[in-house]
Amino acid sequence: LVASYVIVGTGKTMLLDPGFPSSVPTVLEEMGNAGFAPDKLDYIAITHSHIDHAGGVGIIAARAPNARVIAHQRGSFYLRNSAKIAGGSSMVFGELAKDLGMPVDVPSERIDLVGDGDVVSLGGKEIEMLYTPGHSGDHTSMFERSDGILFTGDTGCLHYPALGNVLIPAGSPPIYRSDFIAEELRRLHALRPRKVLTPHFGEAGGDPAD
Repeated sequence: LVASYVIVGTGKTMLLDPGFPSSVPTVLEEMGNAGFAPDKLDYIAITHSHIDHAGGVGIIAARAPNARVIAHQRGSFYLRNSAKIAGGSSMVFGELAKDLGMPVDVPSERIDLVGDGDVVSLGGKEIEMLYTPGHSGDHTSMFERSDGILFTGDTGCLHYPALGNVLIPAGSPPIYRSDFIAEELRRLHALRPRKVLTPHFGEAGGDPAD
């Protein structure tokens, strides 16, 4: 359901959008299979604070004591007050929410706030933050310029292989601003990305411009 990413520079490593609390065992297992131990992570970043993206952050942060947590200022509130993330989960998913696990708080001293235009350097890879609040008021898309890789978060469409990769706008409640989204997509298009990576699910097929 959720695609997380490990972004590896020459000096530092970032885990992006670790998913639901219930996703954590899978994320850690797959990281291990790829040779990445959580205690070697330098950053854990989120595109936004919805439970399917940020629910696992506090749990993984406890296993990754050296990692800084990267979030927009509005998102940091929810990371520090994870009961709010759980409440939003109940509103969207209803009874299913109990199967998604409970997030845990992230200590404020571990969170680094980012805003539009900020850059996080991984050594050889510079991750530019693009504030894109159409899907969520704390939403940030990210662009890695050296490889031309765009991490859309939920600003881009959802696409599930089981549905034949039909593109579906990520218009979940309680807030969705289609007028913002239209402008944000124009901005992302202007970056001319060579590859588009979405959280639902994986690399978008076809021409990134399309």
